[in-house]
Order: sequence, then structure tokens, then C-alpha cells
Amino acid sequence: MKTFFYFTVLVLVSVAINAQTIEINTVYLTKAGSRTKVYVDDNISRATQVFGAPSDTKDYFFEMDNKKGKIYTYNGNKVYTIDNKIVSFDIKTNKVLLGIDGNKTFKIGDKIMETKRVIPHGPDRTTTLIDLKFL
Repeated sequence: MKTFFYFTVLVLVSVAINAQTIEINTVYLTKAGSRTKVYVDDNISRATQVFGAPSDTKDYFFEMDNKKGKIYTYNGNKVYTIDNKIVSFDIKTNKVLLGIDGNKTFKIGDKIMETKRVIPHGPDRTTTLIDLKFL
């Protein structure tokens, strides 16, 4: 969850600083070579269509929603669902691409400058977007 949190903070700070608004329903996940996009609120079957069968599935209780759901793991990346609808995701590998409708995609490990393809008013540094080497 740390990875997703840091990534989310980076995107939100970038957006806030540059007064750019990104609607969550325009953000999607996909993989290289796939034309299919997976959005929040999509059925979990769409994620399985793009990423293949999950390597693990666990029951999960969403306290804020007071509902039971599931966590599907695809090659270390997690997709959280309630009533088979995607409500969140946790990207930990560069096997999943993140995109915003009308823009190109980027992945974990891309240089921050690469995010300018997706977030035109994003950061101007050339450091790594996310360092996943947590101790």
C-alpha cells in the first residue's frame, strides 16, 4: 500500500501545484500490447481479461464501506473489489501501465519526465518516479 500511497501523493501534488484536474473515471490500468483498459467501477472480469487469471484471491473487509470484498493479485499487483466492481488498485510492478484517457501511459520506474506525456503540467525532474526498494 506504501507504493500506491507514494504514487498517489506524487500525482496529487503535481496536479495541485499546476491546478490541473484529473477525474478518477478517466484513469485506467492496462498492460503493454493490450488495447483493453481497466477502470475503477469496471467488473473484475475486465481485469482478468487484461492481466490473465489472478495468482491469488483473498476475502477482504472494507471498514469504511462496511462491506465484504475481495483482493485479486496479478503478478504482485492488487485489485480491490466490492460486489465484483473494482474500487481501488495497488501497483507494485512495472508490468501494469497507468494511463489517463486521451494521453499515453506510464509505469513504475519511468522517469518523472515521462509523466509529462500523461500529466502535461507534471514534475520537471529527471529522477525515478517511484523507488520500490523498501526495506
